[in-house]
Amino acid sequence: MNKNSPYLSIVIVGRNDNYGVNFMDRMNMFIRSLDYQISKHSKNFLELIIVEWNPLADRKPMKDVISLAKNFPIRVITVPSEIHSKTNNPSSVLEFYGKNVGIRRARGKFILVSNPDILFTQELIDVIAKQDLDINKVYRTDRYDYNGYGIENMPVDKYIEFAWRHTFRGHVNPASVQIQNPKSINDLPKSQQQYADHPFTNASGDFILSAKINFEKSHGLAWENETTERHVDSFSLFRLVIAGDIKQQMIFTAPRCIFHMDHERKSHNIRWNPSVAKQWAQLPELLVDDWGFANETFVEWSSIT
Repeated sequence: MNKNSPYLSIVIVGRNDNYGVNFMDRMNMFIRSLDYQISKHSKNFLELIIVEWNPLADRKPMKDVISLAKNFPIRVITVPSEIHSKTNNPSSVLEFYGKNVGIRRARGKFILVSNPDILFTQELIDVIAKQDLDINKVYRTDRYDYNGYGIENMPVDKYIEFAWRHTFRGHVNPASVQIQNPKSINDLPKSQQQYADHPFTNASGDFILSAKINFEKSHGLAWENETTERHVDSFSLFRLVIAGDIKQQMIFTAPRCIFHMDHERKSHNIRWNPSVAKQWAQLPELLVDDWGFANETFVEWSSIT
């Protein structure tokens, strides 16, 4: 990393396939909101990495359908179908394989692994933009699910107010809770402990923030296989904390939080077992040197020429 490298790399994965209905609308809302929130901070503060996994031949590529940002560069790294086929995985999009591709190629000192249908609050962005995060910590945050019908008619500076007003569920420590008619963002239920002595896995796929060196120590996140068929985000957090040798976990709470637009998704009945995750995360064979397809060269498009 040189002095011109961004402080933060945000990594997300997707493709133009209408996942969960109106996928690109949700992704572009993510970009517009982030662009608005970053506007008062340094233009060298962050980069956004979009890993386009196994794109469909009959759909426009991601670079042609995303909103452009004025205040940060966007990098689209395309992982083609021939690479996807090497995984021998029946799923068409491998989110965590893709996140590892982005993490491996990120230029930031810190990396935030997230998803394209998330809204960050201004307060959360502001605290990260202070650029005083601790490399020995992993940062998590409470997530709130909201009904997004009608948000497309709102201006960007009203997205967060719309989200908290339409929140119906909170993913907090130690358990998820139902929410009815919150009076303000500060009225939302919060995690009971800011510093957790065990990995806080609730909705962890939407926000895992730590120094790049920690992701390198853990050789990336978990990947989709028989052991981690579901709850891959939770396995990933255990892996980062244990193999990445994280000293402390910090949980941001409202108003420093994130909102997730509710959408259609596949259901599953596989129960989460933390003891299995801990045992799995300590296996030495997980430390694969070529994690993130290190030896592959992918086509990359950048919004900055």
